[in-house]
Amino acid sequence: MKIGLKKGFTLIELLIVIAIIGILAVALLPTILGAPAKGRDTARKAQLSSISTAIEARNLEKSGYPTGIYCLTNDLSVLTNATMLEVKALAQGGSFPIDPLGSIDYSTGPIVKTGTSCRGTYVYGQGSGTGGKNYWLASFMELPSNANALFTTAAIPTSVPAAPALPTDPVLSTTAITSCTPLQASGTLVATSCVYVMQK
Repeated sequence: MKIGLKKGFTLIELLIVIAIIGILAVALLPTILGAPAKGRDTARKAQLSSISTAIEARNLEKSGYPTGIYCLTNDLSVLTNATMLEVKALAQGGSFPIDPLGSIDYSTGPIVKTGTSCRGTYVYGQGSGTGGKNYWLASFMELPSNANALFTTAAIPTSVPAAPALPTDPVLSTTAITSCTPLQASGTLVATSCVYVMQK
C-alpha cells in the first residue's frame, strides 16, 4: 500500500513571498500613512474656497473687500470689523470653518493677533489690488506638496500700511516646496512651516 506524501511550500518559496510582501509594504506605507494628512489638506483648501465664496458674495452685495489682516475666528469679542462680520454672516452656516486639526495657532507667527483668538482659524489679508489681487487667504498645510509658501514674515504680510500706500501681497514660492517643519506641540507655526495661500 502506497502512502501519498502531501506537498508543501519550500523554504525558498516562502522567503520569496515574504520578500515580495515586504517590498510592497515599504512602497505603500508612505501613501497609507500620508492619507489622513492629505485629506486634511484637501479639506483646508475646500474651506478656503468656501470663505472666498462668502467674501465674493459680500462684494457683490455691497461692493468692497474687508481691509486689514484677520484671523477668521467666530469669537465676536475678537472679530469686530463690520465688513468681516458681514462676510461671516454669508459664510456657510453663518460662521467661519475651523481647521481640521483645530489646534493651529497663528498668533505667534507673522499674524498680529494675540492670545488664543487665532487657534483653529484661517487667515484673511487685504491685497494690493494690483493684478486683480484684492485679498488673500492662508492656511497651514501638513504636506509640502500642497503648500505654495513658507510661514515667514518675508512671505506673509504682517500688517496693512496706511493709505495711500498699497498693502503687500504674499510672496509665493516659485519652486516646489520639499520639506516643512511640523506644528509645534502647542500648535504654533514656525518660519519653515508650510502654508497654502489663495490669492483673489
